[in-house]
Amino acid sequence: MKIRKVKNYKGFSLIESLVGVFIAAGVFVVFLAILPKIIQTEKKAQQTLIATNLAQEGIEMIRNLRDNNLKVANSACGAFEYDSVKGCNFPPNGTYTNANMATYFPAGSNYYLIPATGFTYFSRSIVISSPTADSRTITSTVYRNGTTTKIAEIQSVLYAWGDK
Repeated sequence: MKIRKVKNYKGFSLIESLVGVFIAAGVFVVFLAILPKIIQTEKKAQQTLIATNLAQEGIEMIRNLRDNNLKVANSACGAFEYDSVKGCNFPPNGTYTNANMATYFPAGSNYYLIPATGFTYFSRSIVISSPTADSRTITSTVYRNGTTTKIAEIQSVLYAWGDK
């Protein structure tokens, strides 16, 4: 009697290979389908982060105005409020945009101001209001440039301080 040796071939059959290729192709197609949404979400997150930092910088700009002009003579206050004991405190109440902030922060001051020419994605508005005699509410809002679409807003209360 002749003993037949069974050949044991190891590997994938054609059908198994095709199934693997179709599964890989399906995963690739799904990834390509969601890739634009991933990129859009990342871009929106990046813009929100930048806008939040610009809004925070707006608060810091007003805080620096208060701090740097605390003890100066009346004639040097310009548009700032003057107190004979405290010196210059805050810019007057109102809304400040890049057009009138350039008065307080000239070119080279390292703050973000919209350039006179060219396009930028953001515009910032800083609103100063007086809830009390010794405090100011500062609201810094960053918009998508040319629209009223608010991207970020930060509010802070600053107090007049110094020698009393």
